[in-house]
Amino acid sequence: MKNSFETESDALETETLAGLAENIVYRLPGCTDLMVRKALQDVYRDFCRRSCCLRTARHFHLSPKCRHYPVSASNDAFAVDSVVQVTLGRRVLEQEADYRIKGVGRNLCVELTGRVYVPDYEVACPEDVHVDVVEVPRLGAEYVTDGFVEKYGDAIVSGVLSRLMSMTGRAWTDVAQAAIERQIYESAVGEARLNYYVGSASGNGDAGFGIDTSDLI
Repeated sequence: MKNSFETESDALETETLAGLAENIVYRLPGCTDLMVRKALQDVYRDFCRRSCCLRTARHFHLSPKCRHYPVSASNDAFAVDSVVQVTLGRRVLEQEADYRIKGVGRNLCVELTGRVYVPDYEVACPEDVHVDVVEVPRLGAEYVTDGFVEKYGDAIVSGVLSRLMSMTGRAWTDVAQAAIERQIYESAVGEARLNYYVGSASGNGDAGFGIDTSDLI
């Protein structure tokens, strides 16, 4: 019989947060599966939002007379949080001068300005438009990219323990341990965020998970 952690809310055939639950429940006597599950979802979203660890890439063929390139999330469990960088061929474009961000959510797109040359007709070797974005899980999502649990699972567990152990008047309340787990979690968030900045500055796309989702566009 499956337990309540083995059912993915978004019904996606992918890795989920479920495997982390067994590292949490035994340390929280009396805490319900639902509370643990919601805390996992909330901490996962908080970690990704603050660390910018989910960085993905889009690649578009520079089409004649086309200046608008829609930027969607890699799947329905995620939302695009921000555009990190736009390049045309090997040239890094400057926001506002070379491109603008239009719309929000599922209507987000990158618009090339008049300063960027766009051919009027099909040319033999057109350059490609590359858009790097940071994604965050949608509210209640449990889908995780391959390797996420292995890389950040311990941090997520600490974040959940900190949050639930801080609750007062519960059988699992442990303020002292909650403070320790909080320190571990915040340290992991800071380290992941630093890696994001290092990757952005070097332009190597190694900040967080450099996922190429051009085949999903």
